[in-house]
Amino acid sequence: MNTQVTLGDSYDAQTALKKVFYLYERPNAAESGATVKVTYTINNSKGEVEIPFRKTSDGNDYIDITRNTLYMIVLGDGTPIVTNEVKFTIKVEDWNVVDMDESVDPDEDAQAALNATLKVNMFTPFNAKEFNLTDKTITAFYDKVTDDPDNIPESSYVTWQDLLDNGALDAEFTGPDGQKYRIPTAGEGALLLPIYMQSTTINKPNDGRYHPFWNDNSESNSYPYVTVETPFTETIYLKNNGEHKPDSSQPDNADYTVSGESQLKVGAQTRQVLYKLDEEMEAKPYNIHIVYGLRFKGTDQYAAYRWEYLPIPGETDSYDLSIRIKALGKDDITTTIDEITQETYWKKGYIEFILPASGRYTPEDGLYRSKTYSFAWTTTLTTDNTTYAYGLHANPYNACISSFLVNVDRFPLRFVKVAE
Repeated sequence: MNTQVTLGDSYDAQTALKKVFYLYERPNAAESGATVKVTYTINNSKGEVEIPFRKTSDGNDYIDITRNTLYMIVLGDGTPIVTNEVKFTIKVEDWNVVDMDESVDPDEDAQAALNATLKVNMFTPFNAKEFNLTDKTITAFYDKVTDDPDNIPESSYVTWQDLLDNGALDAEFTGPDGQKYRIPTAGEGALLLPIYMQSTTINKPNDGRYHPFWNDNSESNSYPYVTVETPFTETIYLKNNGEHKPDSSQPDNADYTVSGESQLKVGAQTRQVLYKLDEEMEAKPYNIHIVYGLRFKGTDQYAAYRWEYLPIPGETDSYDLSIRIKALGKDDITTTIDEITQETYWKKGYIEFILPASGRYTPEDGLYRSKTYSFAWTTTLTTDNTTYAYGLHANPYNACISSFLVNVDRFPLRFVKVAE
């Protein structure tokens, strides 16, 4: 079982921190003994210590693991640690001597295993930083969420037409690790964000949106648009046809089509931001809400979603898009939309992707909407107009896969891993 502990900000918080995990009964001996491996970083120096179930005094005898017993491992000896050496002791205590303030859920590994079955895991953790469309190589991925224009090379923004002209839409790229990657289709991108669908009527014609639309401030959303909160059928096509359009030819093949019941719900408002839609316009307030979703019920991609327009640490009025996902399993019939709108549901057990607000390049404005808008191309044209292609998109009022002119705007690229 893997777990992670983050120390507190104060000395008292650090010394009081505790972590508990559970073991099966077993004997321990020299050739066959349980150990706890601890990896740590101290003063930017990494280290590792393996702790056997063995007394640290009285002859160093091995300790058998028995039922209803607490084994307390104490790291450090009370003196300051100035190198990457960590001393330890192990104590055997009566059950419930120590009140643990944090525990590992025995079902956490089961949730991780369920999450691992989702197709969305094909996405790379971060955008591509350096790539060559001609050679089909990726020289570097970012190693963290990067939205500062000073750290993003202009060459990492391309038009969809650039991808087409260089044969990159269907190509496999060789990454810096030697593995193969490719640009996702719109259907694969929809595993992160819903594709913009024809609007419906909630309060007035065409005001309902089937994707996360969180801004309900009447000053900046005068229509007003709202998120549809009644269940609906959501269908995505994971592959393109020969014309780079969604391939709907195999509706019963799970490698081609995912279709199931979905439901979205807007949560509580978390903040309000002032934003200028145009430099000549007055800044208007936008209300930011977390949006939740149950998507693709009845399929093996059934999962709970949480989308949040998240402040960039250390920045003012700058936001990335956080996407958290928890797999539910095809046979789940008990999880409700109200259950997943409780923030306690999202304390652990999720996978997360961040779409950085790296903006886009336009012929007129150069770098546009950096630190407020997120973009990334897919390989898919819209079905009704070959001058538009789909891209992932987030801004101060909503997030979805929308359509953009193929030969005008330059977007970053987010790749997916090619299955071995």
